[in-house]
Amino acid sequence: MKFYSKFLKEFYPDNPNQIVLKNKYYPSGLREIDIYNHYLNYEDKLLKWIDNRYVGFFINVNGQRIMKRRINNKPITLTKENFKDLITGRTNTIFVEHPTQTNYYVIDVDPGKNISRDTTIEIIADIHNHLFLRLLTYKKEILITSSTGFHIIGTIPNKKNINHIRKLIEDMLNFIVKSKKYTSKVLVNKKGRDPNTINLDLTPMYEKSLHISKFSLTKDGLICDDISKGLQTIRTK
Repeated sequence: MKFYSKFLKEFYPDNPNQIVLKNKYYPSGLREIDIYNHYLNYEDKLLKWIDNRYVGFFINVNGQRIMKRRINNKPITLTKENFKDLITGRTNTIFVEHPTQTNYYVIDVDPGKNISRDTTIEIIADIHNHLFLRLLTYKKEILITSSTGFHIIGTIPNKKNINHIRKLIEDMLNFIVKSKKYTSKVLVNKKGRDPNTINLDLTPMYEKSLHISKFSLTKDGLICDDISKGLQTIRTK
């Protein structure tokens, strides 16, 4: 919640010091004002990356995360004009809806709880640098999406139907996984969560699916940012 202050000339949370999120990353708690300031600081970068795609929000309400995808029964578009109306100190996470005609793919790297960070990063780096994806993609990012998860996002030259791209990426990933001898079991687009496997999930590659926006906060309050240039530096963090 927030009110308009003529003195501040901007919207401001109603309860700026109220704790919204508390975990091992924020033992003293993440306040409404901390979340709100984060999104104000990243407003221009967020809007540029979202690029007029439909969005959804996780909003913290009484300790619960509520998903909001529509306003007045219409999809939400986040713009410069409505940004301060829609973003509050309780906006946990911003997602984008994957368009049916798209020029990018999203691989959700989802490690089981028994998989080490080093193993996850090793497999991410291997896929990220594989010749097949390098030939297909002219730009790639690796985004932190949770305390353990990552998204590999690749941009391709021309827009195609999302189902066509998903099938192409799935075939490539299956070939890569079968041709490698990873120390951990790696699955491609499988349902369910096995604590001893890494799933290369393509759920963000279905029509009207959501994936987290770059520069958003994750559910844990981490910043969803690109770490592709520093893979080795985060192996043991």
